[in-house]
Amino acid sequence: MQVTPQIYCVYVYCAEKKHHEEWAKHHQIIKGVFTDIETICDALRRDVRRVNNDLIPISILQSTSSDQFDQLFACSLILKEFLINSACEQQEKNNFMKFCRSQHRGNSYQSNIIKKYQAKPKKLTPIQWYTRECFLYSMLNRALRLYDIEILTQIKFFVQEVNEQIQKIYSQSDQQHPQTVYHGQNITNDLLSKLQKNKKSLIS
Repeated sequence: MQVTPQIYCVYVYCAEKKHHEEWAKHHQIIKGVFTDIETICDALRRDVRRVNNDLIPISILQSTSSDQFDQLFACSLILKEFLINSACEQQEKNNFMKFCRSQHRGNSYQSNIIKKYQAKPKKLTPIQWYTRECFLYSMLNRALRLYDIEILTQIKFFVQEVNEQIQKIYSQSDQQHPQTVYHGQNITNDLLSKLQKNKKSLIS
């Protein structure tokens, strides 16, 4: 099987699973052999989420020019302040939900989640909504990755809700015994090499 950079993974849909598993196991790019639509859809949703997670940008603030370094750092701080502290208008939220419905038109799974979120947003906590297999996770990560200010302006209400919950959890935690948390993400060899060469640089 010829592999190209544009192909991330392959799923085999067939009627004879055992037969095709024999040759499929020799190709690492093949993620599985499936005989029904439901299981292949579950695998696709799981892998799409992992790919979206891996696409979260990692920026290494390195520069021989202190002026350029300060500008890069300042931009990241300005974006953070904008998302966390700027006022939210109900119309922005309405526009975002309208945009989400248009983006997922024809996708009954996501459209149903959007309806549930609009009807009862407090049914789950902001963190639970974000970590759920739904439109909020993919839309927010994509906007952050592309620095899409238009989408970030509309979704900042949700960023603020997540931030408020994190702050609340932190205030209730044991400050004398802080916990260490980890974030797993696949990265390219080139990015790994850059990280190793810039151990004392700022990473965002």
